[in-house]
Amino acid sequence: MTHAPNMALRAEPLLPDRRIRLALYALISVAALIPLAMVDVPPLVDYPNHLARLHVIANIGTDPALAANYQVVWSAMPNLALEAATFPLMAFLPVGIVG
Repeated sequence: MTHAPNMALRAEPLLPDRRIRLALYALISVAALIPLAMVDVPPLVDYPNHLARLHVIANIGTDPALAANYQVVWSAMPNLALEAATFPLMAFLPVGIVG
């Protein structure tokens, strides 16, 4: 009894074109961000605290009450990346827009 040669089936990739995959990833990313874009204040638990911290950082030099109660100490902390990234924008944009 002779057998036919074993021909392994070659599976084609589901999305062979890299551009299609990138477009799909972009579409999924945009869809995931839609809920955040639909509200004035994103539903992030610590977002109001970050906005308050930005307000203090932006106004500590001009508000004596803030200067009496707060002190800005810069150090590397992962949960303060928003403040470090947005601090340069505070010179010409309001806190709500920068946040």
